[in-house]
Amino acid sequence: MADNFAWLIETYGHIPNGNRTYYLSRSQPPVFALMVELFEEDGVRGAKRYLDHLKMEHAFWMDGAESLIPHQAYRHVVRMPDGSLLNRYWDDRDTPRDESWREDVETARHSGRPANEVYRDLRAGAASGWTTPAAGCGISRGWPASARRSLSPST
Repeated sequence: MADNFAWLIETYGHIPNGNRTYYLSRSQPPVFALMVELFEEDGVRGAKRYLDHLKMEHAFWMDGAESLIPHQAYRHVVRMPDGSLLNRYWDDRDTPRDESWREDVETARHSGRPANEVYRDLRAGAASGWTTPAAGCGISRGWPASARRSLSPST
C-alpha cells in the first residue's frame, strides 16, 4: 500500500481522494507519513526510501505558505493571526461532486448560501473523510458557513 501511495504522490503530487479522474482535485487526509512511520520497525532503511515522497506530500500541503500574511489562506494553508500556519482540507473545484451531484445540488439549493461556496465546503469535507455528516444534516442546518474548509488534518 505504501508503494501504491508513493506512486500516486509521484504521479499527482498528492494522494487523491480516489483513483477516478474526478477525485484528482482533492486529497486524502495526510496519512502517508504515519504509514511510513510503521516501517521504523525495520529501522530507518525501511522508511528512508519514501523520503522524497514525504517531501512531495509536504510540499502539496504547504503550497503557498511562504507568501501568506496573517488572516490569509491559500489552498491547504492558513496563516493565523499570530503568524503560525494551519493546514486545512481544500479542493480547487467549486462544483458539485461527480459522485454526489444530485445531493450536492439539493444541499446548495436549500443552504441559503452561494452554491460555489457550498460545493467547495462539501468537497473539503469529502477530502477530510467526514462525508456522512454533510449527507445527514446538510451544510445549512448542521454546519456553519465554511466549517468544512476550516477543518484541519489531525495527523
